[in-house]
Formats: sequence, structure tokens, C-alpha cells
Amino acid sequence: MGAADDLRGSAAFVSRRVIEGERAGYVERTADRINAADTGWRLYVGDEAQDWLDAPGNCILQHLGHSVDAWPELREVVDAEPASGDWMWDAASRRYLPARF
Repeated sequence: MGAADDLRGSAAFVSRRVIEGERAGYVERTADRINAADTGWRLYVGDEAQDWLDAPGNCILQHLGHSVDAWPELREVVDAEPASGDWMWDAASRRYLPARF
């Protein structure tokens, strides 16, 4: 059992590139949900073009726990349970910090 077993039944849309092993560099939570399992979390590398993200198979609804197991630093953001927001990976602090646009 993984560290994120408590997230069973919770899903996030995850870029195929993240699933294939690249770090989730940009994380957002939206109010948009497609079904009851969708938590609104979206995980991207951060440099994907919108047309690439929109193409079938490039963003996959995946168990949120898989991502937290792969990137334990996500736990702090997910556990805060914000209704919405954006975070970016900060390599210097080794944390996800609120995005500043």
C-alpha cells in the first residue's frame, strides 16, 4: 500500500508526461468536475501547449494517490484542501509554492 491510500476514490487529471515520470511542475485545483471522483486537481509539467492538453489521451483521469506517491511534496498542497488555486514546483525550496502570475 502506498503512502496516499487515504486518497482512494479521488481522481485528478494528469498530463501523460507526468504519468511517464516528469515532475508535475504546475498544479492547479479548479471548480470544474467531470464526475464524482474528479477532485478538480490538475497536474502538468507546465510547458504543455493547450492543443496538446486538449488532444485525447494526453490528460488522463488518474487516482490522485498515484501522483502523491510519485511526488510526496504534493501532499502538503493536497492536504490543505483548497477550493481552488495554482502552485508551481520550486526546486530551491523543494516545495510547491502558490503561483504568482
